[in-house]
Amino acid sequence: MKAPFFVLLFVTSYARDSEMPRTIRAQHTIDWCVHGCQYAMSIGDQEIGKLNSIQIPILHWCVLYDFFIQPAYRGQGHGHFLFSHAVNQAEKSGASKIFVQPGPFELVAGKYTSVKGVQRKIALNRLIRFYESHQFALMSGMKLRCVSFFLGIVYRLANIDEDPCLLMVHRS
Repeated sequence: MKAPFFVLLFVTSYARDSEMPRTIRAQHTIDWCVHGCQYAMSIGDQEIGKLNSIQIPILHWCVLYDFFIQPAYRGQGHGHFLFSHAVNQAEKSGASKIFVQPGPFELVAGKYTSVKGVQRKIALNRLIRFYESHQFALMSGMKLRCVSFFLGIVYRLANIDEDPCLLMVHRS
């Protein structure tokens, strides 16, 4: 059962380059008892970034994934702004654990495509450093195996094409 609704948030922060306000739009859905949210960030009429999240109410977990900023807007603080907003919303909603899925991808010919080969390792290292700057740490060992097994099932139900073995967890 899907019950989508839209929320439009106007943010008082301003982009450095154009002094236009950044806007974050959030679209919420509920499917298979999993709450989803897609955040889209715009400057004026130009959508410059997106980030998705799912919340698993029984466990009070939130997983952030599919984080993307248009290449022309990278390195200007927009990604930090969008990501911080999503983490704050997860905390406000009562998430006891927040995970991030650092699978690198790019927009190629209008489709989101996973980064492959040597470029994947470079992009993955860049994303890991970014998430570490937001107090996330790589998971390992038995904890990673248990959480990634469970999230692998949730990913299949929610039709999320990600590898749960690359999870990072927020250090709260």
